[in-house]
Amino acid sequence: MPIVELADPICPVCEFPSNVELHFGGLVCGACAAFFRRTVSLNIRYLCEKNNQCKGMRKNCRACRFDYCVKIAGMKRNLVKQRRNSTNTPMYILNRRKDSGNEEVVRGMLKRMYLQFSSFSGFVTTTQSKWAHHSRKSSMSPNKEAEKDVSKILKISHGSLLKYYIYQITHDKRNNMNTLNIKSVEEFLEITSVQNKLAAELCKTCPGVDLLDNEDILILRKYFQFSNVWIESTWNYLRENNSVPIDDSELDLKLLKFINQVKSTLLVSFSQLKFNTIEFAAFKSICIWKLVYHETSRAMKIIAQEHYESVMKALNDYYQTYTSMDSMQIATRIGEITLLIISVFQMYHDMAKLYIQLGLPF
Repeated sequence: MPIVELADPICPVCEFPSNVELHFGGLVCGACAAFFRRTVSLNIRYLCEKNNQCKGMRKNCRACRFDYCVKIAGMKRNLVKQRRNSTNTPMYILNRRKDSGNEEVVRGMLKRMYLQFSSFSGFVTTTQSKWAHHSRKSSMSPNKEAEKDVSKILKISHGSLLKYYIYQITHDKRNNMNTLNIKSVEEFLEITSVQNKLAAELCKTCPGVDLLDNEDILILRKYFQFSNVWIESTWNYLRENNSVPIDDSELDLKLLKFINQVKSTLLVSFSQLKFNTIEFAAFKSICIWKLVYHETSRAMKIIAQEHYESVMKALNDYYQTYTSMDSMQIATRIGEITLLIISVFQMYHDMAKLYIQLGLPF
């Protein structure tokens, strides 16, 4: 009798294959259970721009996701244990309550990922103009200049933050296996396992993460892992000048197709732009903080913007101090680096679909 391989059940809320269990009176996946618990315990009410009539995956709209938790999955608010004190309550929640004088926190609509893709080109153009202007500024007094060189939110100087990312790619080499050279799914799983643990460690030391709640930190870990497994592997693959044929006959065809996609897009871009270590460290940090594939809180968006601006200011200072580039050349170079994020967005989206198809944790 042939063995029937049972697929994971589909979560009725997010519609992803997952380990569905009973949580708060409804059968849902662990991620949706955590979302429901956090929403209820913090007394958050989300708003939907389509009056809770969004189609497709509910993960793209937190209001519709919560609505499905209650109406479709049958989850019950009264089964969630209320927080006894505000010790672990995110600061933005406490500030919102203080400003409004209301215990309920109303949060606005979350834009879908494809809207962010379509508006990103405009963002790049604005960034180029902004950094050209920044490069020309030289009239500020030394004290004010030093004051502006420190992020008040992250509590670290722009240069030190960039060094944090440089250290990651130059010193942390506990796993020399490269994803683009794997010969089997087993090797790939070994790499992702190591990088998942490393991502957890990096999240503990990353400036500003202490201001985020646990749900945001779990999302951030995925971005760190993605950047290590795919982006850094691509850069190392180029630097090592890999031209030796790899026996990939045992590799899953879907995984092989994605690896070839990475080589034909990101690898080609890297070979054209010729990043040095400092530029790549800056690019990697942007990839981590500009990826907004799943829903993120306002606090996380603030921290992400702070990382982006601080790293880019440090990169701009590096160009001004250690290269002969003028302000327009600096603006153009930073624009090229930023523009490359668009292909990384698509790459992350395709990777997410691949992991689901392969039944890998994501």
